[in-house]
Amino acid sequence: WGTLCATEEKASGELAYWCWGANWNSALVPGNGNNAVDTPTQLDLVASQDVLAMGYGINCALGKIANGAENLYCWGGPADVGYTQQALDPLPSQLALGAAQVFALRAGEVFAWGENAAEQLSLGNSTTPILPPTKLPNFTGVKAIDASGNATAALLDNGEIWWWSIYDVRHEEALSSLGVKLSASPADFGGCTLLESGCIHCWSDFAGEICP
Repeated sequence: WGTLCATEEKASGELAYWCWGANWNSALVPGNGNNAVDTPTQLDLVASQDVLAMGYGINCALGKIANGAENLYCWGGPADVGYTQQALDPLPSQLALGAAQVFALRAGEVFAWGENAAEQLSLGNSTTPILPPTKLPNFTGVKAIDASGNATAALLDNGEIWWWSIYDVRHEEALSSLGVKLSASPADFGGCTLLESGCIHCWSDFAGEICP
């Protein structure tokens, strides 16, 4: 089920990506279907900095192909696409990848694309797949974002947390007065976050707090 990647610094100073393991939706090696990659395989991308975000069935990296310009590329996903350049300029400051969804944070706004049959992109519709990056409506002042499986959580500048998945939508407004120290860790049926007090606050199916 797992995947691994490593970087190699080339003589030019650029980085090469080597990956192996599970290959759902061609997430590791484009065009290879779901066939596992048994030996380390070099990706076509080279990069000036180590930015590789890995999801369950889709991956993204900052890099360039051949002598092209450096940009954000994603592969795998619901359409089993090859390397697809994402039209985000300027580039995002953070990426969060779910099972087959990508969320990109840029200047406090969130852009999303990928599988959306169960409205897991929070765009207000079930059109799928969403392939061009699409800005999430009514989301501003986002400080951090995280995703896992079919769940996503966003931490706002005011300390609020928004969490959504294919099973539920939850707005943790009460956390704004508790002091969120770290971004939330989402799961399909709930999630948790670390507070300034040192307590771990959880919601939905995991509701409760654990304090030192």
